[in-house]
Amino acid sequence: MTEIKNIGQNQPGIKNVDQSMAEIQNIGQDMIKNQQHRQDMTNIKNIGQKMAEIKNIDQEMTEMTNIKNISRKMAEIKNIDQEMTEMTNIKNISRKMAEIKNIGQEMTEMAEI
Repeated sequence: MTEIKNIGQNQPGIKNVDQSMAEIQNIGQDMIKNQQHRQDMTNIKNIGQKMAEIKNIDQEMTEMTNIKNISRKMAEIKNIDQEMTEMTNIKNISRKMAEIKNIGQEMTEMAEI
C-alpha cells in the first residue's frame, strides 16, 4: 500500500491537476470580477450620458432665460417707443394749442379794432 501511495505522490500529473483546478477557479473569479467591472463601466457610461443630458437641459434653460431677457428688453424698447410717440403727440397738441391761442389773440385784437 505504501508503495502505491508513494507512486501516486511521485506522479507530477496528480499535483498538476490540483494546481490546474486552483488556476481554473482563479480564472473563474477573475471572470466574475471582469463582469462586475464591465457592469460598473456601463453604469459609469450611463451616468456620463445622464450628466450630458442634464448639461444640455441646463444649456437650453440658459438659452430660454436669454430669450426671455431679450423679450423683456424688446418690451422695454416698445414702451420707450410708445412714450416717445406720446411725447410727440403732446408736443403737437401744445403747438396746436399755441396756434389756437394765437388765433384767439388775433381775434381779440381784430375785435378791438
